[in-house]
Amino acid sequence: MPLTDTLPTCAIARCEQERSGLKTLCSYHVAKHRRDAPNEPVEEWAPRQTPFLRAHQFSLIPFQPVMRWEMLYALQQRDARGGKIDPTLVRMLAGLLGDRPHLLGADRSELMALAHTKTCTGASAHINETYRAVHIGHEEMCGIKPTDKLVWHLPSIKAPSRKSKTGRARSTHGELDFTAIAQPWLRDLTLE
Repeated sequence: MPLTDTLPTCAIARCEQERSGLKTLCSYHVAKHRRDAPNEPVEEWAPRQTPFLRAHQFSLIPFQPVMRWEMLYALQQRDARGGKIDPTLVRMLAGLLGDRPHLLGADRSELMALAHTKTCTGASAHINETYRAVHIGHEEMCGIKPTDKLVWHLPSIKAPSRKSKTGRARSTHGELDFTAIAQPWLRDLTLE
């Protein structure tokens, strides 16, 4: 008679790897626990861990609950505009920002300084875009449109991009600052 029962899965949330022998963890998490926190009880260590991930996967588990929703929203916005979602960078962001409660009240310059501790230039771009997406989303939820402010962020107002010689659309960058117009009546006229 063939054996059809499989071993129970790892005790880490969403980890689908089989347990290692009589332990409650898979072999990956046994080694990770032994390396990262050998003196901490498994029961306390386990809730903060991500499941076993392959190179093309990431998890939002390391983020605090509110930050997890903010990251999910930012990733959805990035995907909607056709941007690449790099699992390695998302895992790097989890290491950089995972202990923060949220992005909405965070200081942008402090976040950018964190990004510059990594040698990957994509980290600062991801943090910058995530920060911007969360703040723009919050303002939209509060009824503030990107064009209601005196400084317009061009990608948020969906400004048309220039085409390259090959016909591909170039991304629109930068801001349009109406505070440079000193006379209020002229500024108001320009904003209309």
